[in-house]
Amino acid sequence: MNILSLSPRMELCDNAIKMGYLDEDKFWEVPVAAVNVFPSKVNEGCFHKMINEFYMEFLKRPTYLFTHLLKTVRSKYRLQILFTNLKAGTRISTSEQLWGG
Repeated sequence: MNILSLSPRMELCDNAIKMGYLDEDKFWEVPVAAVNVFPSKVNEGCFHKMINEFYMEFLKRPTYLFTHLLKTVRSKYRLQILFTNLKAGTRISTSEQLWGG
């Protein structure tokens, strides 16, 4: 369940319809960002920026980096993926590449 998006049959979506923030007929098939439905001082772009900044801050923690570096060195599978990406010249330039966004 994604609390950032409202989808049909979700309790949050049902509440938005009952409160009159969301037109059930208009958004029945396509999820909509909750921040665009409920009254908020934060827009969707700002919200995504905050999430990306937090995510990058989380990933740059020394304990996280060290733990996953050790896991990579000890795992043949992870080393194979690392070397394959290095040979291909793959580089991560945005947080979206890390979490599929």
